[in-house]
Amino acid sequence: MLEFYYQYPRVLNRLRAGTLGGEMDRIAARLSETGYKPASAKVYLARIAQFDRFLSQVGCKDPRSINSDLVERFLDRCIDRRQRLSSRTAIRHLLQVVSGSSIRRHAEPQCLDSEVLREYGRYLQDVRGLRIKTREGLMLAARRILKWYDDQDVATVTKLIRSTPEAPSFSGS
Repeated sequence: MLEFYYQYPRVLNRLRAGTLGGEMDRIAARLSETGYKPASAKVYLARIAQFDRFLSQVGCKDPRSINSDLVERFLDRCIDRRQRLSSRTAIRHLLQVVSGSSIRRHAEPQCLDSEVLREYGRYLQDVRGLRIKTREGLMLAARRILKWYDDQDVATVTKLIRSTPEAPSFSGS
């Protein structure tokens, strides 16, 4: 799966070497399945490669022995807040792959959700006339919102709806 993001053999070999080398293809697949754009996925893969070099420096040989102390020591070395946040997100993906937790693919929405998404996609294309990349981004956001909604209990959603003020009504002129 790394070939989707990188083409040079030296880069691929470097990413597949080290403590996390055996996991890198699975991590790349997870980023793709989760819906990350290639540029964003490459940033996360680069952060994981930096973490891999750090693990080699501190003598960690097994990805399953990664603990919060190691992660915090690595994050303390980050130069700025932005690098720290992207590194934290990348490591979260890494740990989910290493622990074997499954992800729910966004390509398999529930029956009602798929009809809503299909209609929304038609609206974005036919009414709004948006280009394919823009539509894909908006569809991804819609899938994530629907997944979030499905994961919530009714009381939480009801409370959220009641606490949201009414949207203003705009009349077109």
